[in-house]
Order: sequence, then structure tokens, then C-alpha cells
Amino acid sequence: MGAKLVLAGKVHEQAEVLYFEQFIRPYLNEKITYIGELGHWSEEKMRLFSRGKGYLYPIQWEEPFGITMVEAMACGTPVITFKRGSAPEVVEHGVTGFVVETMEEFVAAADQAGSISPFKCRERAENLFTSQVMVDSYERLYKEVIEKRLTS
Repeated sequence: MGAKLVLAGKVHEQAEVLYFEQFIRPYLNEKITYIGELGHWSEEKMRLFSRGKGYLYPIQWEEPFGITMVEAMACGTPVITFKRGSAPEVVEHGVTGFVVETMEEFVAAADQAGSISPFKCRERAENLFTSQVMVDSYERLYKEVIEKRLTS
């Protein structure tokens, strides 16, 4: 049996429904299924991330962070995304996934997801995005700003 593509996400607002009906539903079949919106850190989401070959994150906006990219990497799943917003800071191109500029590159990168080490994905998530690492980084930044303010 070949790979199965599972699509998840919210489709509630009118623009989302119209887009889904026009560009997504026509392609749903026995190999491509839509399962709806998954809760934050739900068991189903983690199961899908931990068993997935890759996480396709086709953002079309300047994403300020993209927590699901980190969730995928924490489960050892490489991320394929566009070079928008924070994506280049979250995903290390060629190491924890692929950060691309065109749809052609996106499709080609999806085919290369198997070349990415799940261990490197997990390692990046642990080294940069755990709550303790992020708190420590914010505290360090705040201390630097305060110190500069006090000395100027």
C-alpha cells in the first residue's frame, strides 16, 4: 500500500470553505483524506506527526512563529514550508526540513523529506524551542536591554 496523505486544519470561515471546496475537495480520495481540525497537542496530532514522512506547511503569509512546525520537529518529522515570516528561523533548510520559494520547489522538497534525520528535527526542537530554553532566552534578552538602559 502506498503512502497516504492526511490533511488537517480548520475550515470554518466562508473564505476557508470556498477555498476548500474549490481547491481541496476535488482531490480527496482513498489516498488523500481530510480529517478536520486537530486540537493543540492532541494525541491524534502527535500520532500523525510522529508517524509522518513530512509536515507540509504551505504558508502564504508572514507567519510570526508557527508552533506546529516546532511540534512536528519535536516528533521527529521534517517540515516543508515556504520562505515566509519566521519559517527560515524555525526550520534549518536541508537539516530539519526544507524552506522553499516556489511551488515547484515545495513539491520537490516533499519528495526529499525522507532524507532528513528525525533525530536532527527533535534535537533542534529541544535545543531552541522548549519552554525552558525560550524562557532563558527571553530573560537573557531582557537583562541585556535593562543593562543597556541603565548604562546609557
